[in-house]
Amino acid sequence: ILKCLAGEVDHSYEYATMESLPLFKENEEKGNYNTILYDLHRTSCDIWINMAYDDPVWQEVVQDLRFRQALNYALDRDEIIDAVYFGFAEKPTQFPTEMNVAKANQLLDEMGMDKKDSDGFRLGPDGKRFTIPIEYTEIFGDYTPVAELATEYWGNIGIHVTTKDLESGLRSTRKSAHELKA
Repeated sequence: ILKCLAGEVDHSYEYATMESLPLFKENEEKGNYNTILYDLHRTSCDIWINMAYDDPVWQEVVQDLRFRQALNYALDRDEIIDAVYFGFAEKPTQFPTEMNVAKANQLLDEMGMDKKDSDGFRLGPDGKRFTIPIEYTEIFGDYTPVAELATEYWGNIGIHVTTKDLESGLRSTRKSAHELKA
């Protein structure tokens, strides 16, 4: 960031995070540079669900399309765009993106996840609390807040979520070995 501010960097790709955008903008003249936001070729915070994780209960739940649709309907993308990306993002166009908690709950109930524990979290087919453990590596500053918001949104539909920031090499090794659920 200091090299960017001093005008010593030609291109910073994604290492200049959204949190630093105001700092870059206010120092453009002094550092003799321009701050440009690119249209990225990907989304930075998709939450990947490992449907092949070696656990029959996990697979039974996450391989049901209704479960993934319910997770999708529970997300408040408008809030994510405003709170995390300062309005500089757009909703995907490949699938429905409206928040509809009632529809999410209906889908989960239909697939048999209509029972909850004493804390209000849904039970899996084995009768135990179903948990999505999101494990990520905080690289660009948006992974943690998106994971925290997903935890809140999915908690609103009774899905228990945990989050954990892993060291990059460990996460990569675990992902390659199919040891990550999400």
